[in-house]
Amino acid sequence: MRTQEAPNKAGFGDPRHDLCCSSHSAGERADTLQEAEVNLIPRETCNQPDWYNQTLTENMQCAGHEAGGIDACQADSGGPLQCFNSTLQRFYLFGITSFGQGCAVEKKPGVYTRTSLYYRWIRELQARAASGSGRLSLPLLAIPLLLSAALPLLGA
Repeated sequence: MRTQEAPNKAGFGDPRHDLCCSSHSAGERADTLQEAEVNLIPRETCNQPDWYNQTLTENMQCAGHEAGGIDACQADSGGPLQCFNSTLQRFYLFGITSFGQGCAVEKKPGVYTRTSLYYRWIRELQARAASGSGRLSLPLLAIPLLLSAALPLLGA
């Protein structure tokens, strides 16, 4: 049983950097789901000139390690940045893997979409899709369906 509450990322991205293992080709996907513990890094730190130089917005969250070594990588985009609550024994979705510069590079941690800022919007789309009211385009219809599994992770 897990007891840690540190955030972790998961994905099928290039395993050479995720867990410092394997000898796969650059950009190759892992055969098994990779998971790595990362640190949340303040946006002020990530926006420093030698990091991401003021390119991160309030919708973004950095997570990784300042020294590099463990991080999200190619093919991890769209995967979760999650935190485990040991009291409730469940994960909460904190972010969605978005981008980074390279894999596990010093001062270039993974950047994630902050899902908490989109919680109401996701719930509204789900309600509209469930009720059949209003018209939603195919991409908008897919969002609540794809994220419905994530809402329990958001604490809903």
